Amino acid sequence: MGGEYVAFYPEQIKLTTNTNPTENADIRYALSIDGETAPVDMEKGKNLVALHNLSEDNLLRVIELGGFPMPSIAITTTELSHENYGDITVVFGSETINPESDYRNVVYDRDAWTPTTPTVDVKLETKKVHSLVGELQDEVKGYSPYKSDIYRFFDSKYRDNNGDYILSEYDYTKKSIGERAIKNAGIITRGTVMANTDKKKENNGRFTTVIIIALCVAMLVLSVWDIRYAEDEARNHWIGRILQQTCGCLAVILLLARLKIKAFGKPQNWLFLIPCVIIAVNNFPFWSYFNGNMRLVKHEVLDFLLFAVYCLSVGLFEELVFRGVLFSLLAERFSKNKKGLLITFFVSSLVFALAHLFNLFMGAGVGATLLQVCYTALTGGLFAFVFIKSKNILCCAFVHALYNFCGLIMEIPSRGGMGSGVVFDLGTGLTMGGIAVIMGLFVLYSLWKVQESERICLYERLGIPND
Repeated sequence: MGGEYVAFYPEQIKLTTNTNPTENADIRYALSIDGETAPVDMEKGKNLVALHNLSEDNLLRVIELGGFPMPSIAITTTELSHENYGDITVVFGSETINPESDYRNVVYDRDAWTPTTPTVDVKLETKKVHSLVGELQDEVKGYSPYKSDIYRFFDSKYRDNNGDYILSEYDYTKKSIGERAIKNAGIITRGTVMANTDKKKENNGRFTTVIIIALCVAMLVLSVWDIRYAEDEARNHWIGRILQQTCGCLAVILLLARLKIKAFGKPQNWLFLIPCVIIAVNNFPFWSYFNGNMRLVKHEVLDFLLFAVYCLSVGLFEELVFRGVLFSLLAERFSKNKKGLLITFFVSSLVFALAHLFNLFMGAGVGATLLQVCYTALTGGLFAFVFIKSKNILCCAFVHALYNFCGLIMEIPSRGGMGSGVVFDLGTGLTMGGIAVIMGLFVLYSLWKVQESERICLYERLGIPND
């Protein structure tokens, strides 16, 4: 009759490729999908449940892990049985499968083999495998046809494309002759492997900790020990601070690695850096400079290079500490939603500002220090915004360094600058304040409009699980 038909009762016949609904609600038919047919019920969408079967052992592993790593969830009706994959059935809420609730939710229109619980593979020592094969061949030397079978067994079952012998966790638990032979030969045992792995991690962790402490001590020594690096006062100051901040940067980078915080990923949302760069450049006292109230007293290229590296080292170190470490720890502490992100934003900015109170112990004046605390609370928010949008600590360090470069270059050399004269006047204050207010409002508005998907992406980079 020119097509395939499905008949349920003599009076119920439906063409399999017909996608139009039938008027008779109890007639079941099929849709054509990529050349295949999948049965469809007119009552689909009603009484659906999301299930996952597992055994008692796997449930205990899930509890130990703190959640399902990547469960395969079956969507079925309450009338159909779904218990072929374990004695225990877990029922999931609709938010775990609805793509509108979370962009990571994927729904398949048919059976799909999706990733399950991760496993641990162990690399075997090639020389010992060959030694074991040789011993097994000696055992069967009277049965020469089997000698080549031994090599084929190991090569086909355990050797990967790189020529390495790999034993999976699944194979490890099996009790076949091959696995018992491997264990008995002393190539690998579960206790030895785990002990060696844990011991190696422990030793690496201790070594990293020692390096971090050594770098912190070096930074402290360089900050209190009066070492003369150059005859010029400004150059001596810049070189000393560069060395101090370099030790600090290396220590914090190692700490980030230990905490598994990925703060150096691919930058995102480049356009949002434009207003932040404008605020940073606006820190230069244009009005005072062009009115002749100040001038540069150092013009050598080396001075500009040292000053730029000095600003970059300070910016990088402070961003690694306050946005890399502090921001991540606070984000993990507060709720994993937009409210928690905003709290993290404000608290990290406040702590960044209060940290400048330590300048009092370095001889700074009380008034100047309190003023610095006030405006660094705002700049801390600016740098935190850059981190939230770009998700890259280097972008924060760049904006921070540019802000310092533009703001400090006209300071007198004894204070680490390259200029002289009156830095601030009324025109400078009004210009800087006006632009800062406009751009600040834009930053706050953009922060308020941050999407949940952006927060999730940021927290994933920081190694923070989403509740």
